[in-house]
Amino acid sequence: MVIAAVVLACLVPATVACFCYLIPALAGLGRRRTRSGAPVHTFTILVPAHNEELTLPTALNSVSALDYPPEMVRVCVVADNCSDGTFAVARAAGVECLVRIDPAKRGKGYALAFGLSHVLKAEPDAVLILDADCELNRGALRAFDA
Repeated sequence: MVIAAVVLACLVPATVACFCYLIPALAGLGRRRTRSGAPVHTFTILVPAHNEELTLPTALNSVSALDYPPEMVRVCVVADNCSDGTFAVARAAGVECLVRIDPAKRGKGYALAFGLSHVLKAEPDAVLILDADCELNRGALRAFDA
């Protein structure tokens, strides 16, 4: 009897906590905001890449297939300390490619700092960082724009 009371006492706060999360979640289901009209924001997609010759084409193909006006999207690949054809792949895809060579400072953080200092000069509304081995959903920028 005492054990049952203790278990019940523990379940009550857990149940209340679950309802606290459930109510906002259910309320959000009914509100699907759809934005009509032309896109408003400009985006720069920054792709840090270290020896990504094989995976970069898939990422860049997903970017080229975006459902967003191409004149409002800038793509910049940072070929960071690469020893393969990452630069050539980016150029063949028709995107801007920055080459960073600094063996003493290796890693994504350095590549991002290098790329951001370059792309932020154009003052895009937003910068999206995409790994070279990832793909974007076709409607991603429209969702971000909304």
